[in-house]
Amino acid sequence: IEWYAHEMAKTPPEVLVSFFELICRSSAGPFLSRVSTPMLGLYPSGGRITGPEEETIRSVIAEKGMKYVKFPTQFHSIQFMLPAACATQVLHFCAQFDGVSCRE
Repeated sequence: IEWYAHEMAKTPPEVLVSFFELICRSSAGPFLSRVSTPMLGLYPSGGRITGPEEETIRSVIAEKGMKYVKFPTQFHSIQFMLPAACATQVLHFCAQFDGVSCRE
């Protein structure tokens, strides 16, 4: 978390605010029905992202077999807070399709 805070501090505050405002207004929902590759969704178990937006995403791509993994946190930046856990999920997910085994 210290690394994340240090890196974020390099960015001017007004840029961060604009970036997060953009993220809050954006939605992948309209594009997901066109995705034809295997999908892995890594989500926090609580917090804003688990609300109606997630249900919309789930309903659009449920028939495509997206794999959902929820981590026990309310914070959205799981890639910074739980990098090893995220990487493990990604490696095991990819191994299902590329034929390369992962160690447990």
